[in-house]
Amino acid sequence: MNQKLLIIALLSLTQLSGCSTIPQEEYPIVDIRSKVRSMVYLQRELLALELTNTVAANQQRHSILLGSYCDLINRKFIPTDSMSVCNGKGDNVTKECFASFHSCVGLCRIKTGGCSECERNLDICLNKQGRLQSNQNDLQN
Repeated sequence: MNQKLLIIALLSLTQLSGCSTIPQEEYPIVDIRSKVRSMVYLQRELLALELTNTVAANQQRHSILLGSYCDLINRKFIPTDSMSVCNGKGDNVTKECFASFHSCVGLCRIKTGGCSECERNLDICLNKQGRLQSNQNDLQN
């Protein structure tokens, strides 16, 4: 009986020690609710730009929205067969900017246009880090 308890205890300790070797997440954590709301917002806004043929006039906004959408794809939150529009995973600063955007959209009023502040903050974050221009170039290639 004692041998069985000893074996069970050793197996349990082995299982627990394996948990500490799980690699850290590559992306800053964003809660599921915020990712879902961000996905809905981004799809709606990108579709609106496409349907009104205003992508060219709103190139910077389109680039920001598309970059955020690609971040959700790179997080494997949105399944896709093709990554032709979204190449690369971005650096840690860009990931932080997009994570902040998704969290902001998770709290804003999507239906009343209250998420424009989130877009402005993302624009500021990417511009401050000099990431917007390189992000636009990546999306155009």
